[in-house]
Amino acid sequence: MKASIVIPTYNRCKDLEDCITSLLNMEVKPYEIIVVDSCSSDDTAKLQHKYPIRYLRIKERCRQRARNLGISVARGDVIAFLDDDVVVDKCWLKHLLETYNHDSVGGVGGRVIPYGEGRDYYVPIKHYEVGVVKKDGLVLGNFDTPLPEPIEVDHLVGCNMSFRRELLLAVGGFDENFKGNCFRDDTDLCLRIKRLGYKLVYQPKALVWHKFRGKKVSNEWVYWYVRNNTYFYMKNVFPNAKLYLPVFLIRQFFPPKDYVQKSGIKADFNIALPWLAIMGTIEGFKTYFQNKSPKHDYRTRQFFYWKAKKQLSLPMLYTLQQTHSLEIKLRQKFILRYGEHICWIKARFFLDRSGATVLDAGCGRGAYLKFLRERGKEVVGLELRPELAKIAKKSGQVVVGDVLNPPFRSSSFDTILMGDVLEHLEDDAAALRRAMQIAKKNILVSVPRVELRGHDPDHKRLYSIERLRDLARNLRLECEIVKWFPSPRKFLELPAKIIALVYPSGFLAEFRMREGIDKK
Repeated sequence: MKASIVIPTYNRCKDLEDCITSLLNMEVKPYEIIVVDSCSSDDTAKLQHKYPIRYLRIKERCRQRARNLGISVARGDVIAFLDDDVVVDKCWLKHLLETYNHDSVGGVGGRVIPYGEGRDYYVPIKHYEVGVVKKDGLVLGNFDTPLPEPIEVDHLVGCNMSFRRELLLAVGGFDENFKGNCFRDDTDLCLRIKRLGYKLVYQPKALVWHKFRGKKVSNEWVYWYVRNNTYFYMKNVFPNAKLYLPVFLIRQFFPPKDYVQKSGIKADFNIALPWLAIMGTIEGFKTYFQNKSPKHDYRTRQFFYWKAKKQLSLPMLYTLQQTHSLEIKLRQKFILRYGEHICWIKARFFLDRSGATVLDAGCGRGAYLKFLRERGKEVVGLELRPELAKIAKKSGQVVVGDVLNPPFRSSSFDTILMGDVLEHLEDDAAALRRAMQIAKKNILVSVPRVELRGHDPDHKRLYSIERLRDLARNLRLECEIVKWFPSPRKFLELPAKIIALVYPSGFLAEFRMREGIDKK
């Protein structure tokens, strides 16, 4: 079993170097170490030249986005997450991986103690349970507990946890609606994986030392703590324990004393603190109701229409409703004409950039094959599943075969079209390498993007711009990437946003052979 280690970081070059050094000194070496830098201003970037790591960089400070990017490029069977200020035990990865001894285990986390303390360190408190989420929203960690054997838990600690890669893809990675200090984003991910029917296990032998001994927090930190905790509770606990909401609100403002002492977090009381806590609670409720339906589900529109009634004039609301009706009519028209729904923007991209002869690899029911053939392209479909190939043959010539081993000679087509294919393959690089041999001009692909939450469980991976560029670089191809329908973040910009409610967000990319490159 191969393990990828993902470490988000920001301006902690020295701590990160200690973490990487400890990983390289372990008994069992990781398959890869992925460092995602949130645009640090120190010497963090220089570490990529000093250590065998994969270094990625994003422009904003967002821990979930950094972790999601790490998920999108990771190639291991298990993806482990560490904070940049931890030092791992030399047997950490060995104990972590050996706990995946059954297919029912979806995630494993380990023990965390303060840096510099001995292995026997433990702070006992009244609420002694390990990794428990209670009905009133109280989340108990106690991940310093030196238990004799691994136990099943409700959640794992964010600075020392791991999951099967396919499960992270199945739930869509980390929820980026957790903002600010991102409090409870790790607990939210754990509960979503448990809802798939998998176990989470606390392995006390998988030990890390964390360079954290408590801190004095600002008013802003308290606001984001309350906001994120409220959003977490409403999303994960409230639907199954509605009667405990008053208890949650009381504990939100008056948590158990020993619970606070063990966290090591201190906040000086001031006149603004209660007000900020109330505002954080309101914002947490608001975020939950705005996001309780999946973004790409038709039910999401109900919220947008309700919001329109509150904020927009009647003419604007009428325009929105007419746009929705037009969209439904267009969708039905495409289904009647092409046998399944097609995305017009994708279709135009494929039409404008393809050559005279096209191989539609993984053509499915033949919707895009028919679309291109009607517009003068000479198209051949390739489909692995015979039942779909039989349907696609109504739209044109179709060959039953595998994308990884197509039955065509070198340079048989101007363009290879791979619409929503790469994410289903174990080895996307091999598929592109084979397509290079068949294509004279270019390869056109569409793939889902990493921010997408809730997608086809058959997807082996989600994609980012960085992953597509890595593929092109490794295969020595030129690559032009087009962002395809960003997720709706604001209510305005109606046309693009409403379309984004229907179609999964993703990327369109064109790969071209460089001059002088041998296709073999």
